[in-house]
Amino acid sequence: MPVERQAINAPAFHGDWPHGSPRDPTEGQMPQRLISMKQLLERIPLSKTEIYRRINGGNFPKPIRLGKNRIAFLETEVEAWISERPGTLPGKSNVG
Repeated sequence: MPVERQAINAPAFHGDWPHGSPRDPTEGQMPQRLISMKQLLERIPLSKTEIYRRINGGNFPKPIRLGKNRIAFLETEVEAWISERPGTLPGKSNVG
């Protein structure tokens, strides 16, 4: 026996939006890529402890909380942070 569906009280859409088409505010922009702590540690020669020290001191991009025990960083912010310090990070080369 088919299930009877009830109508929803919503205005009908006839193909035209009142103020033009709705747009995604990020349309035309590159999507923001997130990198994990593990990926971050592969890119920069700092320990996790040192990264947290720098975050707390305002000297490193703040992470985005993805869950109770998971964070990520905006790749563009990390890349900008690295490019502001050419040759100043110990260990790995910042070139390229």
